[in-house]
Amino acid sequence: MKRPVFIISGVVIILILIAIWVYMLFFGSPKNADDTFADLNLGDTTDTSYIENTDTTDGEAVVDLSSPDRLRQLTTKPVIGFNEFVKDASSTPAILYVEAGTGHVFSIDLETGEESRLSGTTIPSSQEAEITPNGKYIMYRSGEGSGRTYLVGTISSTTNELSTSDLDESIISFSATNDNHFLYAVKTQNSTIGKSYNPEDKTSKTLFTLPFRDATIDWGSTASDSHFAYPKTTSKLESFLFKIDSTKISRLPIDGYGMSASGNNDLVIYSKQDNGEYKTFFYNISEDLVTKHVLTTIPEKCAFSTNNSELVICAQSTINNNLNIPDSWYSGETYFADSIWQTTLAGSATMLINTESESGRELDIVDIDLGVDDKNIYFLNKNDKTLWLYERVQSLSNPS
Repeated sequence: MKRPVFIISGVVIILILIAIWVYMLFFGSPKNADDTFADLNLGDTTDTSYIENTDTTDGEAVVDLSSPDRLRQLTTKPVIGFNEFVKDASSTPAILYVEAGTGHVFSIDLETGEESRLSGTTIPSSQEAEITPNGKYIMYRSGEGSGRTYLVGTISSTTNELSTSDLDESIISFSATNDNHFLYAVKTQNSTIGKSYNPEDKTSKTLFTLPFRDATIDWGSTASDSHFAYPKTTSKLESFLFKIDSTKISRLPIDGYGMSASGNNDLVIYSKQDNGEYKTFFYNISEDLVTKHVLTTIPEKCAFSTNNSELVICAQSTINNNLNIPDSWYSGETYFADSIWQTTLAGSATMLINTESESGRELDIVDIDLGVDDKNIYFLNKNDKTLWLYERVQSLSNPS
């Protein structure tokens, strides 16, 4: 090929390429951003501090309340906090609960079984929550170890958002009260300080100071009620129990290896290792009298009646003579298939339900809570943190 022809051909090809480039630049832009940028598979990198309420279950029945079954699983989601809520005397009770991990708040109507989401605000890595009885305030713990944070959220009556305020303290324990406040404990260098928090005006005040740091606290129903505190439970160390009133802190004649306890203003139920066996006892505060409980159970599986101070609801299954109880249960090495019992200081014990026979599942019951008039018995299954309801025909003060 002659050189002039070769040069002309090359120039023509270059001009064609330039024309194509100009066309693509000005007339060939993609119709959306997804055509422009490669999918780098980075996952969702948006801010998740708020999630729009797109839950398709809102307003739908998620619990069959028409069945004759009195034991019902209320959630398939893991739950970190719940409370029965009754707006007024003419209102149908609802159960409010907080979903683990997200901190989203849901309500289940206990007449229709319909579920609705009250808050879609995400509290990342939510691990624990307490809801006030008026259904308005929630205290959260999120994160683990040194990354733990605590905050109080206010549920809006008009939007799906949760307004929050941080509590910048080294909190180790907290609880909601019957008068819609929160009680919490703060660990210091040499002590544990108990405080109350008013979510209305966001103020706190000191209630008591304990002379040790790693305290487990069994909170009363209000700041003025009796509270009970003891060092962290382990079967390897001997522990002791303090009773905390509004005016003083007194040590009770209760101690032992693996000791844990729960109480009210009149009575304490506690368990401990005793001569190679794990045993449960009642302590009558006013009479300074200890009696052996008819059942053997872990006090964290019990709740006191609000109508009768000497009546206790406990979850219980056979506990073998294991020197590692309750440590092995705390760690998850040991688990139980519980029945629910009604027990009294007088020594009676009535089985209300064998949950394994009724549900076909092994329910390791924790966080028992009694509804209005003690009629509904709520609890979590420790194995998967699902929320359950046992509905009584009558309140606890009457025969079941």
